[in-house]
Amino acid sequence: MLKKPYVLAFAGVILLAVVLLNLPARATTQLKLALSGLFLPLFGLLSSSEKAITRAGDQVVPRSLLLEQIERIQKENQQLRLESLQAADLTAENTRLRASVGWTGRTPWKLKLTRVIARDPANWWRTFVIDAGSNDGIRSNAFVMVPEGLVGRVEQVGSASARVILVGDPNCRVSAMVAETREPGVIAPATDSITDPSLVQMTYVSRHTQLRPGQQIITSGLGGVFPKGITVGQIVDISSAGYGLYQESRVKLGANLRNIEEVWVVLQ
Repeated sequence: MLKKPYVLAFAGVILLAVVLLNLPARATTQLKLALSGLFLPLFGLLSSSEKAITRAGDQVVPRSLLLEQIERIQKENQQLRLESLQAADLTAENTRLRASVGWTGRTPWKLKLTRVIARDPANWWRTFVIDAGSNDGIRSNAFVMVPEGLVGRVEQVGSASARVILVGDPNCRVSAMVAETREPGVIAPATDSITDPSLVQMTYVSRHTQLRPGQQIITSGLGGVFPKGITVGQIVDISSAGYGLYQESRVKLGANLRNIEEVWVVLQ
């Protein structure tokens, strides 16, 4: 008795297969389309579920890794807080020392962003003209810079434009020093600056100073034109000069004077 339903089901399947095989081609095609239409939503649901499970698996991070990251962030936060406290203490100490000796602090720079509108055709990299002048507060000898470093100083001022003489020109000497050792020197034109305007020469450096390539050169603040601490460039190589009395070094400028388009002028 139990086997009879299975026999009937098996017979029904065989009968259905015979009917399907004997159907016309058009009817068979329509039947296939209907069946696929019924099962497509199910397949789409399965595919979406698999993608969702995959995304969830990618986003799940092991608990141990999360705890490690949290611990590292907490340590970094504590370190930053301690450094902030130290900086505040150093600022307060600096203020007290300045007050005790009557040393006034540096005033903030007042900057003017200008565009380069012309270059000297005879020696195009040593000077250029900017689109601001006396009407904009530009004054002679105001120093010019970009975020990468020193550019030069204002030489001539008109009402609406000004001529800037660049670092490396014989008329734009810069008092500089080695940032690491504070050893002073003077920035002058390099012998090969015509072929490579990115190079200048730092000369009159004491022969007892240990210079090496890669050291940072900054302005020393002497001379009254350029303030202390502006980046000039980095030492490329060193040589002895003046019959061994002092040293010279070629310096690669931080500012790209060849392709410069905008510069900042410090007004005061």
